[in-house]
Amino acid sequence: MPQTHDLKTWPEPFQAVLDGRKRFEYRENDRGYSVGDTLHLMEWRPDTGNFTGRDTRVLVTYLVGDGEYGIPVGFCVMGVDDCISRTQDAEDRPTYAVDPGLVRAFLKAAHDDPESRRLLGAIIGGAPLTEGAPCQT
Repeated sequence: MPQTHDLKTWPEPFQAVLDGRKRFEYRENDRGYSVGDTLHLMEWRPDTGNFTGRDTRVLVTYLVGDGEYGIPVGFCVMGVDDCISRTQDAEDRPTYAVDPGLVRAFLKAAHDDPESRRLLGAIIGGAPLTEGAPCQT
């Protein structure tokens, strides 16, 4: 059964995930990570020992570890992708929280691409989406 893992993430790699430049996580595998799990990444400043309040969720799509391909035993590398968080609002209607990096990518593509404009309109308008990977909440 897929799980959600709450993880501290330093500012620079956290921003790289938001920007779409970092699509992997290298972690000690002390939580039994699996493909299909959701990583709840919470920006954390090691210099102050405090969370910044920024967070995002990514879906584990691939996992390599425990001595494979030179990865030390007890550690893993997870391939991750943007995901859509499905929750309920006060009136029990589905709501969707989309990763900011995904929205930025749509905005760039939407300039010349009608399909991207349609998808972005669905996101902004709150229409139910049928595409994207669901996150665990």
